[in-house]
Amino acid sequence: MKYLVFTLLSVVLFSCKKNDNNNQNINSVDIIGNWYSVKDNNYQEYYFTKNKMYEYSPYSGDVLEFNYIIKHNSIYRYFNHPELKNHSYDFYDNILQIDSLHVKLKTKSLIKLNKKNTLQMFLEKKIDYKTFDKFGIYRKNLSISLDSLAKKAGQ
Repeated sequence: MKYLVFTLLSVVLFSCKKNDNNNQNINSVDIIGNWYSVKDNNYQEYYFTKNKMYEYSPYSGDVLEFNYIIKHNSIYRYFNHPELKNHSYDFYDNILQIDSLHVKLKTKSLIKLNKKNTLQMFLEKKIDYKTFDKFGIYRKNLSISLDSLAKKAGQ
């Protein structure tokens, strides 16, 4: 009887499908929306459309625009600037896991941003830059404080 239970548990455990994005192709629809990242006290916000990636840094106040594509779970992008003639995509990062609230890249994690006054709202001219930047700085300060507290609690 003991062997039967062990065998059944083994079969169940090994037959469970692992949620691994390395075996499935990810497309740009999976990443559309507002995201943020905190890594080493560095905060950035991102907004993805079907083929554009916008990156906001509250430290510099810059909003950068890139064209991007996803191939085999890797993001490739190029800086979108009218004076640049080179439009070849360069490797940006690997997507390790993705769901509706989190994108785990090889170098950082993106967390879904479901707040008001987002980068998307600024780009769609629903708010002005001053309002967006003020809230971006507020989110940066809050996120870095929470990230520091979480690290201290984990020690």
